[in-house]
Amino acid sequence: MSIGRRSKAQVAVSRPIVYKRDGRCCVVDGLFESVKWPCVGGLTVQHRRGKGMGGSALGDDPKSLVVMCGFHNVLQTADAGFAEVCRRYGWAVPRFIADRNDLSRIPVRYVDGWFLLSGEDRFRVSDETAFELMFEAYGDLFD
Repeated sequence: MSIGRRSKAQVAVSRPIVYKRDGRCCVVDGLFESVKWPCVGGLTVQHRRGKGMGGSALGDDPKSLVVMCGFHNVLQTADAGFAEVCRRYGWAVPRFIADRNDLSRIPVRYVDGWFLLSGEDRFRVSDETAFELMFEAYGDLFD
């Protein structure tokens, strides 16, 4: 089976798990950023680690995915300001960071706080812990 087919099959298995974990809501919904960039369109899963050209089936597990509406999914690659928000909130992790870090150690911001993702579960962490983990992953790139 090709990598593309294997990836689609793995995402198909992960999708219902991620939808349930994320409460069938876009991760942006309810946050201040949704005022400037409101949710539009149907829900989809967004890879936190950019797959890049050719991609890989390695990032298709639930800890590597979040729910986004169609608008935010596209906007993440089309608008530099929104892409920065995605990076700061753990919704998108640059490949060079993801390649040297375990995504389960990079927190994700939801409307009800910061969480670490582990399969079908998410575990709340304090703002302070989230900042420390982001700094650990990004170093001086995170301020």
